[in-house]
Amino acid sequence: MSLIPRIFRLAPLPLLAAAALWASPEAGAQATAESQGRAPIMLGWAERTRIFPGNLPVQAKLDTGANTSSLNVENYELVEHDGKTWARVKAVNRADASREYELEVVRFSKTKDHDGPLRLRPVVKLEICIANIRAPAELNLSKRRTFIYKLLLGRRFLAGKITVDPSRKFTIEPRCSKPRKRPRRPRPAVDRR
Repeated sequence: MSLIPRIFRLAPLPLLAAAALWASPEAGAQATAESQGRAPIMLGWAERTRIFPGNLPVQAKLDTGANTSSLNVENYELVEHDGKTWARVKAVNRADASREYELEVVRFSKTKDHDGPLRLRPVVKLEICIANIRAPAELNLSKRRTFIYKLLLGRRFLAGKITVDPSRKFTIEPRCSKPRKRPRRPRPAVDRR
């Protein structure tokens, strides 16, 4: 009797699922998309997006060569609140529309420009709407003034949600619904006699 069939007979179900994902990376991407309730959608290498809060329209480059996503900011200032680091930022799109945010810094990322030195950039979280997907994204803050696309979406954001077709761009307008507010719990009736 072979060892492999015996292991699979005795292995718990989560271990079997992990083994199947390990055996096939495509199956792993498919399982990730299915667990989110939808298959990855095909988009072009450049798409229109919206950043929330604030509903700021920004054209984005979908870059499978970048790990982390990046957002153009005019300037940022790091401040401390209750022992945590926050960034005051002004996000700007191509049409010079902007929104100001004060966001908690979740980490710092090491980045290197084409021919520049290694830098530490603050990373913050914002929600991105692309096509019909609204999801949180970790964005490092950078000055992308000279770039056409003020938002770069990297693999961490794209994985399991979006497949990129390099021959297409601006395929679907962003149409995300507003986040649902939690319903209020009914208050117990108070006897006011």
